[in-house]
This record gives sequence, structure tokens and C-alpha cells, in this order.
Amino acid sequence: LVDNAGGDLSVLANCIETIAVYTDKRKTIELSDVEKLTGPNVHSDVFRLFDALMLKDKSKSLAILNGLLNEGASSAQILGALTYKIIADKNRVKASFFSSFLKQLQKADSDIKAGRQNQRLALELLAVRLLTLF
Repeated sequence: LVDNAGGDLSVLANCIETIAVYTDKRKTIELSDVEKLTGPNVHSDVFRLFDALMLKDKSKSLAILNGLLNEGASSAQILGALTYKIIADKNRVKASFFSSFLKQLQKADSDIKAGRQNQRLALELLAVRLLTLF
């Protein structure tokens, strides 16, 4: 829940209230209840994607990305979480890499929004380009 709320306490409180209403008077809340109401945990999967990219693990990176897309994650969610992660970890990377990473995210976002590439292709190309940066 905390990952899905993105650290926003009001969003977290709203999620908890929604789950409480949904489960009504049951004594236990199952993981399936939480997943059904909050959707896939995009942030943790994108953070795993970021780590795989940093390790230059192409097959793992593309597998995680494919899983995110198959679960219904949008390009906005994926790009937003990658942006958050690189900003949070900017002390782990060189300044030139940080700038290049953000430019690649912006290019993918622009290509998707302008209709130059579909979401899946743009994100797969982004992953391949990011692998060459590390």
C-alpha cells in the first residue's frame, strides 16, 4: 500500500478506508483484497527494472518491463516511477548519466504522446537505450 500511495499519506489513508469498506466486517484482509483494489504495484516493479538496467541485465530488464505492460501498467506510470527512482538515486550515478537518463525518458514520453511509437515499442527501445548508458 505504501508503495502504491507513493508516500502520500492522504492517498494511503484513502486506500485503507476503501479496503475497510470493501472487506466490511471480515476480521482478516487478504492480499488479494488489497491487489484487487489498488492494482499492480508499479513502483516496486519499476524499481526492480531500474536495478536490472543498472546491472546491464538486458533479459531481466525486458522481462520486468513486459510483465508491467502485461499487468496493464501505463507508460505514464512506468516513466513516472523511473523518473522518481533516478531522482531519488541521483547520488548513485554520475551527473552526465543523470542528465542523459532524463533525456531518454523525455524522448520516450514524447514519442508515445506524439504517436510516433506505440507504448510497448517506445518503452522497449527506452530500456535498450538505457542499458547502453550504464
